[in-house]
Amino acid sequence: GADMDELQALEHLRQTPLRDLEGVAKATKIPRPTLIKIKYGTTEYPRLPTLKKIVAWAERTNGVKKAA
Repeated sequence: GADMDELQALEHLRQTPLRDLEGVAKATKIPRPTLIKIKYGTTEYPRLPTLKKIVAWAERTNGVKKAA
């Protein structure tokens, strides 16, 4: 399958504009301040439950953007 790995998911989050993080927070149920810390590398490697949510979100959103 085209499963995204954790590092790619984190990279996807880091490339997401700050103004979009509110939507990410809603989609992942991860608090926005936590997402900001991960985005800017304050929290370099989030806990597994958080990470899994980010991976799931990145797979969904990445698929949408690439579809022509």
